[in-house]
Amino acid sequence: MRFADEFLAVVPRRHPLAGRDRAGLAELVEAGVADPGGTCGPLLAEGFEAHGVEWRPAHVVRDVATVLAMADAGITAGVVPAIAAPRPAPPGVVLLPLDPPLHRTVYIRYRSGDDRAALLAEHLAAR
Repeated sequence: MRFADEFLAVVPRRHPLAGRDRAGLAELVEAGVADPGGTCGPLLAEGFEAHGVEWRPAHVVRDVATVLAMADAGITAGVVPAIAAPRPAPPGVVLLPLDPPLHRTVYIRYRSGDDRAALLAEHLAAR
């Protein structure tokens, strides 16, 4: 099974972008952004570049929880995969779709006949 997972902007609740319904790619980079690390960084660099914006993260961290904590503390904005973003978001942050949207493809493999794994895969894909 595979599905598209949207990237979301994470901004401190008091940030000017927090009052918008979407975060522009250039505006987000100018705000100073944290890269969640792993395979997301290269995907974000490619996606931003495809829209004429250089991906220049002010911080590169190792996980989504750190991006969220930094935004919650008002240190920086960030970008995280939607599937990894907590719902509801921490009280000090706002999650926004990117403008234009960027996605990654997530692949889930499980044994045929494993009903619990299939149910989990469907749940993740619906998120």
